Amino acid sequence: MPRQICDRYDLLFIADEVMTGWGRTGKHFGIEHWGVTPDIIIGGKGLAAGYFPIGVAICTDKVFQPFQEILGSFTHGFTYQGNPLAAAVALSVIDFIKENNLVSSVARMGEYLMERLSSLYRFDFVGDIRGKGFMAGVELVKDKGTKEPFPSERGITRIVVETAWKMGLIIYPASGGQVHGVAGDAFMVAPPFIATQQQLDEIIDLLDQTLEEVHKEIRANR
Repeated sequence: MPRQICDRYDLLFIADEVMTGWGRTGKHFGIEHWGVTPDIIIGGKGLAAGYFPIGVAICTDKVFQPFQEILGSFTHGFTYQGNPLAAAVALSVIDFIKENNLVSSVARMGEYLMERLSSLYRFDFVGDIRGKGFMAGVELVKDKGTKEPFPSERGITRIVVETAWKMGLIIYPASGGQVHGVAGDAFMVAPPFIATQQQLDEIIDLLDQTLEEVHKEIRANR
């Protein structure tokens, strides 16, 4: 639908793939899951696997053509444009991903991750679990039936993240603003592409222990 709307009103469809690009969702780019071709793709983060800062903008001929016609070339002139070290790191990461078939591995292991994560629905404050590949989100709610969020001052996401840290697990906080722009608690689970089934099991076990501890605290403070 967004692609059709953009085409109808002559708008550019820009896909933000900073977090989802380079295989994180089990496809090279997340937008591929919907069979849509954007006009511009913005990428970063996973392109260099965190070893060096780099970002890219990929565009279609339709977008690039006006630059060629008007300027003769596409020139930024920024200080770090064309950084050879960043480019070398990115190329090495892409080669490693291709040589080790990590995108297809993430797609396959991602299904197992989502299956294991579903066991967390046993907690009455886990409202929803969704994601693709190795990018999954767990929503935390006050009421599972109505999806009513916790009051933001309770800091539920912070409590979960800090408890997980003490357990030896790093998870990504995603709180505030998802509900009416002010409330909402959630966290992300995003294992490295090389994670094994045994390591995914360990992640889920630690998450289960984490949420059990948080559950006790929630019940004690109701």
